[in-house]
Amino acid sequence: MPPSRFEQELQHTITPLTATSLKSRGITQARLGGKAWRRIGQGLYLPSAEVNAGAPIPTAQRVLNARPLLAADAALGGWAAAYVLGVDWLDGMDPWTRQLLPIDLVGTSRRQSHDLIRYRFARQKPRVIIRHGIPITAPLQTAADGARWAGTVEEALVFLDAMVRFEVVGPRRLLAHLDRLKSLQGLGHARAAARLTRPNVWSPWESGLRYCYRIQAGLPEPLINVRLFDDDGVFLGNPDLFDPDAALGVEFDGEHHRDRHQHRRDNIREERFESVGVTVVRADSLDLRWRKRPSLIRRMIDGYHRGQRRDRSHDRWMIDPSGGYE
Repeated sequence: MPPSRFEQELQHTITPLTATSLKSRGITQARLGGKAWRRIGQGLYLPSAEVNAGAPIPTAQRVLNARPLLAADAALGGWAAAYVLGVDWLDGMDPWTRQLLPIDLVGTSRRQSHDLIRYRFARQKPRVIIRHGIPITAPLQTAADGARWAGTVEEALVFLDAMVRFEVVGPRRLLAHLDRLKSLQGLGHARAAARLTRPNVWSPWESGLRYCYRIQAGLPEPLINVRLFDDDGVFLGNPDLFDPDAALGVEFDGEHHRDRHQHRRDNIREERFESVGVTVVRADSLDLRWRKRPSLIRRMIDGYHRGQRRDRSHDRWMIDPSGGYE
């Protein structure tokens, strides 16, 4: 199994040091205020020579910077715990604004949060595991907390789909765990998201697209990234969402689809789908913005109805007879 993004980044991180530990080594406050050291907040320092001031801070470095702030009864939670667990998609970056999300620290003490650190009060000590020397919440709690803390059911679904995709938790155990929890804020939309969670999702944007398709457009449950072939057994592709009754494939175009060569491949693939009777609707991140979303919903519903009205005698496609997905 290849190393996760966290494990790759960890090889290039620097352990932050507290002012107290540095002073015990003979480094005075005056020297800490000089060019040799860089203060990263909360009384923590890194050697300036090892910090690229103009470069973005890797997510693993952000996690290490938060480690010394943990009380004895606390652990990293939410997206940061998921990232340490190997969920590459949950990297602490808002997908819409590209701004850094706060790191969640879970514990039984009440402390003041700030821009990059958010303290989460827990009535009971969280179940903690140690990964790479870092205390984090256990996988099921990480999934449940991340979904509860999400602002919407859709955001919770993105979080849980990612946890399932990277095999940190399983859908059934997740649902059972959420059913056992009581009287916690956000539990309702966490459970709603867990009921929508599916395996074999290939990107977080697909989760948002599926929520829009299934819940907001009200269309039937689609197949996800299923393998389609023509009637000669030639592989056509994996539509992100596919309805076999309407022969409707809905595709999300990520940033890499802007490349000219990728765009050409996309066009050829779309023509191949349509030549065997599959209706294609394509979307990108702009379509999923709230102001644009009604238009996308109309397009998907229209595509569904066009697919249902098609002359089925012209269908020349089939779903992978082996039942495989990838």
